[in-house]
Amino acid sequence: MLATLASFDADLLNSMRAWIDPDLAWLTASIRVLADLEVGFVVIFLVGLWLYGVAKSSSVYRREALLLFYGIVASFVLYVLLNLGLPMRARPETVLAVRPVIDHLPDNSFPSGHAIFASASALGAWIFLTLRRVYWTMIFFALGLLMCLARILAGVHYPLDIVAGYALGVTGPLVIAAISRQSYFDRLFVSPIIRLASVFRL
Repeated sequence: MLATLASFDADLLNSMRAWIDPDLAWLTASIRVLADLEVGFVVIFLVGLWLYGVAKSSSVYRREALLLFYGIVASFVLYVLLNLGLPMRARPETVLAVRPVIDHLPDNSFPSGHAIFASASALGAWIFLTLRRVYWTMIFFALGLLMCLARILAGVHYPLDIVAGYALGVTGPLVIAAISRQSYFDRLFVSPIIRLASVFRL
């Protein structure tokens, strides 16, 4: 069963890779940019949301930035814990005759950390944001899909790595959403950070 699934995954990767010509410089450059674009965008967004809260003298937006950040981090904590027990899956370049478009360490391919980030950020935006929530959720989701597609076309992930990453990424925001309703959460994980940042006028 697993062998059949792995074979299907490899065939799907090769089919998708047939869409691109790795010798086209503009195409490979575009894939390299897209392969990390959403991560940079979300980082800039979180900083911007925090500073918007500072400008408005409101802890609401700073709290939302923290919750979104915590949701993403929680998904990656689960990812690290699962990787302690999951068998390592070699990246396509080491198994198939795939020339990667971007450089990557020969580490575990399954699940995709970028897909975890993509789904955690999009769901986190939907759950935690109040300012133009639908707008930001759609942007995060679209950029995340482009990023994950680029990583398949780049040859550093199989399609099922992406699917598994998306499934795993939703857990973090859901966990944080559940525990953030508890009275201790703001007292321990939100208010102290906001107070500390206020000392530095942030």
